[in-house]
Amino acid sequence: MKVTVFLSPHWSTLQEKALTLWSESGTETLMIVPTTAMRSYWLSVLAEKMKGVSGDTVSVLDYLAYKLASSNANGLFRLASVLERKLAAIEARSELTLPEKWLSSGVVEAFLNAVEELEFHDLSPREVQTAIPDDPTIQVLTHWWEAWREILHQRGLWSLGDALRVAAEKLQKSEVAPPKVQRVLVYGFTALTSARWNFLRALLEAINDDDLRVYFFMPSNSNNPTAYGYSLPLLNRLKSELKAEVCQLTDRLPEEIQSLPALLFRRHQEKGSPKLTDRIVCVSAAGEEQEVEMAFRLLVHWRREGQLKRFNDALLVAHSLEPYLPALEAVSARYGVPFVIVNEPIRRNKGLTNLLWAIWNARSTNCDGEALWRVLPSPHLCHPSAPEKPLLPEERQKDLLSIVRQRLAETGSRQWHEILKISFSCEQFVEFVADFLRTVEQIPLHAPTSEHVGKWREVLRFVRPICERDEEALQRLRKQLNSLVFWSAELSGEEFVSLLTEGCVEEVKEFSDAVRVANAEDARGQVALVAILLGMADGRFPLPPPMFELLTDKHREILTERLNLTTSLRFRRRPRKFSFAASFAQEQRMLFAEMLGIATERLVFTHPRTDPDGKPIARSIFLDEVEDALKAAGYIWREEERDLADVVLPEEVKDSAALPQGLKQAIDTREAVVSSFFRAFTGRVELMDDEKALVGATLRNENFRQRLLTEWQRWSNPQEGQWDGKGLEIDVRLLAERWKEKGLRVTALDDYGHCPFRFFARHILSLWQPKEVTYAIDPTTWGSVWHKIVAEFLEVFVQSNEFPDIAVLRQKASEVLESDPTMSQIPQQVRQLLRSRIESALESIWQAEKIQAEVWKPVKVEKEFSLPIGDLGDLPEVFREVKLVMRPDRVDVNPKGEYRVADYKTGSPLSQKHIRNGVFLQLPLYALALQREGYAVKRAILLKLLSFTKSRDYSTGCDLTAEVKNRRSQMEIGEAIATAKSHALSYLRQMTEANFTVLPFSLSDSCRYCDFKSLCRRHPLRLKERGEELGEGEE
Repeated sequence: MKVTVFLSPHWSTLQEKALTLWSESGTETLMIVPTTAMRSYWLSVLAEKMKGVSGDTVSVLDYLAYKLASSNANGLFRLASVLERKLAAIEARSELTLPEKWLSSGVVEAFLNAVEELEFHDLSPREVQTAIPDDPTIQVLTHWWEAWREILHQRGLWSLGDALRVAAEKLQKSEVAPPKVQRVLVYGFTALTSARWNFLRALLEAINDDDLRVYFFMPSNSNNPTAYGYSLPLLNRLKSELKAEVCQLTDRLPEEIQSLPALLFRRHQEKGSPKLTDRIVCVSAAGEEQEVEMAFRLLVHWRREGQLKRFNDALLVAHSLEPYLPALEAVSARYGVPFVIVNEPIRRNKGLTNLLWAIWNARSTNCDGEALWRVLPSPHLCHPSAPEKPLLPEERQKDLLSIVRQRLAETGSRQWHEILKISFSCEQFVEFVADFLRTVEQIPLHAPTSEHVGKWREVLRFVRPICERDEEALQRLRKQLNSLVFWSAELSGEEFVSLLTEGCVEEVKEFSDAVRVANAEDARGQVALVAILLGMADGRFPLPPPMFELLTDKHREILTERLNLTTSLRFRRRPRKFSFAASFAQEQRMLFAEMLGIATERLVFTHPRTDPDGKPIARSIFLDEVEDALKAAGYIWREEERDLADVVLPEEVKDSAALPQGLKQAIDTREAVVSSFFRAFTGRVELMDDEKALVGATLRNENFRQRLLTEWQRWSNPQEGQWDGKGLEIDVRLLAERWKEKGLRVTALDDYGHCPFRFFARHILSLWQPKEVTYAIDPTTWGSVWHKIVAEFLEVFVQSNEFPDIAVLRQKASEVLESDPTMSQIPQQVRQLLRSRIESALESIWQAEKIQAEVWKPVKVEKEFSLPIGDLGDLPEVFREVKLVMRPDRVDVNPKGEYRVADYKTGSPLSQKHIRNGVFLQLPLYALALQREGYAVKRAILLKLLSFTKSRDYSTGCDLTAEVKNRRSQMEIGEAIATAKSHALSYLRQMTEANFTVLPFSLSDSCRYCDFKSLCRRHPLRLKERGEELGEGEE
């Protein structure tokens, strides 16, 4: 047996040499690789270069060991899946009496990591316990490990450590026959643990004959031990034990790419006058989506220029793909650039996955209305007796969901069955829905795995596929259930659904040309013209060491020393007394160097300088090392930047921040047009010739020219035309007829004062924004419920003529909370919180009302009054018969016979300044209407609910009185009425001219809580404020 080791930091060089050797020996060659992703890649390469090969000629080391071990095993054994190893760990833990700290979250994953590390070094629980006998952590770990192994073996399952050990033993005893080959190519390994080394050594010795040639291909550079130090122990072992010859291959790549591995992680002086290279690009962006978008822009640009023939020639790599998957899907869908994930033959079926979680959410909330509102419309649901029809008929969906939304607080299948029977009598789908809800209620919250399986099988009877992909995913889902049926581990419902959704997958759609995407581990061994390394940020690449481990470096040192280990455990820091030991940092440096070895033409690094919210992120130290190495080679990379979130105004983030920097970054025609026009009209930079041509060609389109003209007028002449609500062709007689019939509410004038466009949207177009279901108390609901409680209490006071006891207030509060329709539309948790807060404040409210009753006795509570608009002053004839309608909270009288009108407020305090500014006309117009009704109103005031003085009375605001004693807090009532009449007349005259211009009194105050600001292109550079023209009123 002759062993040769070929070294190169570039995968393309290693691949070329391996193909040369393969072509010389043909079918008598066996290739051994470390990962399934590398095997898949090599099978595709061999199919292209060698016109196809047998699948057995390329094997993953671990699975080759399992294949040999199981070929002559005593009994039927197979490798345990990740799910089965986890379930066995949970089941073993439940059988043992472990300390409480071992029951915390994350311990199972840490246990499996520790066991895998020890098994791969050919260690057993007994050996580890003997080596460290007095450590409490090791004692618990080894007992758990023994129980875990026993459970696996009882079920005919092997761990990878078992397969490697058994295979090595059988090869040494000649109990199994090795593959008959003349050449073995061991490709892509940078380290081998003891178990893997023992198996490989036994395999080679079993194959050994005089003609056997063994070739190792290692990504390494003998001139740079700092970057490739992680691979040196394996290299030294090959030379010492197998007498291997080492050959450093010659690379033939562009100088910028080829020079990096030799200079990486070493200190050099920068060469003078470095040259700018286009082959290496560094992109700074804000967040994952901008990183992916910039990567796609570069690929599209290079493809247009002919520097990239196929998207398939590019590989996007991230240390972990999980944070980038949403961005990849969004950008790919937006621009029509497909991508395919390396080593991902299947992908999560989102529709069924979301349905399973929605069903579990319905079970965990006892089928409350909010959960049903999310799950019942699913097209995947059906009844087993009618699988071809949806559970909820299409024509009944709107009505049923409306009922559910009105009763979000209801729970239980029985209660919902009664509600639906009343609303939809004698309809079959009601019974179908009830059957489904009863089945969902049977799902256990915490039970053995086998019990979960039985209940979820019943639930899946109500799930149907709506396309071929769903049918395949459902079949996989049922197989996943079958694989779990014999496990007895105790799981919560949420844990079981998490396991179940792992089987909710479908085959990935194949593309003839798509960008390849891989995590760092799966990217090893790949070759691409363009390699794009995403996420070069601190904490992402390199990764920090695991936060929680059961094995410490102290444990590792003791095991290495006492058990005479010859391969390195996963040390956080490299112990110097073991020459073969490697650290976590060395492993990360090696992985990064391997990523650099993927590219043959171009390298791109993306650095998220900020997250999407603008929070700064430090860039990776590996990026600094690449920059230093490149400068030492006499080059500087090309930089590309995006407008970052921390330097862009919030209102511009979705607009200018999303624009490409010129046409070369534009992915599609629309982006190119938007970018060119933005640059043309801002005048910030001179247009390139291609941008001028694009602008000119687009302007030839008549429809586009008209739309552009309107938008141009909107910005060049803001608040001057119909585009902003001025001079609309509306027949005000129709408005007058509507208001004659229903009246114009006085609060509508306040809306006009804040912004005429708000009045137009709310009171003429009758637009409203639906409220979202949230788990916070809505201020509108809070105020509405309090007003009703106090009004009910005061009605008792008016009717009995005696101030009621606090028990009456509590009774009225309870009645309102039970009967108010808005209460049934909020989730149960929020309803309980609202009730508890109201009950805690009742005593303070009652005390404040008692103090008020000492002077002011209510005579009218929420009584509707009206005021003819003609009484305000001179108005056009069309509006004179319209009435202002109002409903003050209370009208009081004191012992002197003087009247007071009062309104309760739970929100922001208002003052006389708001009356002078014309945005709060409500209170003075109340006083005017009551005076016209014959009430001698001497005072009008706001009472602040839930805000009290030291004397336990209500705090007050906007005090209008006949006798002003403090001008800062009071205003003469006659002056307030005159001011309000003046503003009201002005507003009504503008309405007769159909003037509903976007003119907020204050962009900060008037627009802050406006529901319609998304319709008016609100921008401080476009709109002027009414307050600027008038000047704000004084306090």
